[in-house]
Amino acid sequence: MPLGSIVRPARRTPSWILLLSGVAILTAVHCTYTFSTLLPGHIQTISIPMMGNETVEYGLEERLTEQLVEEFIKDNHLRVVDPGESDSVLEGSVSDYRRSAYSYDQQEQVIQYQVEIWVNITYRDAVRDEVIWEEEKIRGWGTYFASTETEEDGTDRAIEQLASDVLRRTVEGW
Repeated sequence: MPLGSIVRPARRTPSWILLLSGVAILTAVHCTYTFSTLLPGHIQTISIPMMGNETVEYGLEERLTEQLVEEFIKDNHLRVVDPGESDSVLEGSVSDYRRSAYSYDQQEQVIQYQVEIWVNITYRDAVRDEVIWEEEKIRGWGTYFASTETEEDGTDRAIEQLASDVLRRTVEGW
């Protein structure tokens, strides 16, 4: 070995740095968010007429319609417009509503109830007069505590879940 050269041992990268690097790569690969949709390019607007209600529960159709409109406005993939002016139409009806005991205390008294709501939905391309997707018995559910909340709280949670699921199905295609 020449006199002026020094051989240094190879430095090992600490295992915690390798672990963090791997986690960062996996996060970047799996957690990407896209602003695109699976909708045909000509669909830019949606109308959401008043939903139907096949149950005896008063006002579900209004609450669901309002929540759907709110979800689509917040999402902003499709502009919500009046019926007759849209590229697409979301129609449907509430087909079933149930409230049942969800959890009990040690004395077998109900402490929490579950509200379940089912809807039938059709999403239609108004330009080409074609059904884009259609599904019966989409279920939304919500719970509420009997001592501190009302059935309306559980119903609101079920409606919020339904509206979110219908939005995702419409713009993301699942």
